[in-house]
Amino acid sequence: MEYKGYIGEAFYDHETKLFSGRVANAEAVGTFNGATVKELEQAFQETIDYYLDFCSRKGIEPEKPFSGQLNLNIPSALHRRLYQSAADEGKSVDRWVVDHLEELLH
Repeated sequence: MEYKGYIGEAFYDHETKLFSGRVANAEAVGTFNGATVKELEQAFQETIDYYLDFCSRKGIEPEKPFSGQLNLNIPSALHRRLYQSAADEGKSVDRWVVDHLEELLH
């Protein structure tokens, strides 16, 4: 699900017979649930709207959802080495960086 740049992930709980969800790309936003997909989507949108309204009323900047894009300025020599390493593995630079970041963060 996507709403106003925020992405929702949903799960089904067999015990409660409810769908529950969380905002995947912003830590500060709450969770939501519903008995049907339609209720879940509505609850997701209401959660985002409530969060944005709360931030507005409190005069705080809402957490921006992550876009998945990361721009880096790196030395040209490092860029060259990065490109060559990716080419040696038959990967694009983006794929190579993502693969290695995932390894580092796990």
